[in-house]
Amino acid sequence: MLDKNANLENLYKIGTGWVYDTENSKGYIVKRERTSRGYYNGRVIDFIPAFELQKTADGKYNSRIMLTVPAGVLRKAVEMAQLKEKGNLEARKRRYR
Repeated sequence: MLDKNANLENLYKIGTGWVYDTENSKGYIVKRERTSRGYYNGRVIDFIPAFELQKTADGKYNSRIMLTVPAGVLRKAVEMAQLKEKGNLEARKRRYR
């Protein structure tokens, strides 16, 4: 379930089926609706919390993982957090409905 205070404009897509909330430093698995044949319809049903990033005093990021998360997703989330910290993260043009 997506946090109550989460702003959908702060969710950035990471790969297929993952989003990262830059405001709350949380990563989610995107659960999508399936058709009768088993294909994904594209409609978003839910966001399942998978990990959180926390910045340490020495400037590195630690992750608190709740579900299995690919290393590439964590790497991309850390990259987004660093870009946001520097003010170089581009604003999204679309948002999730």
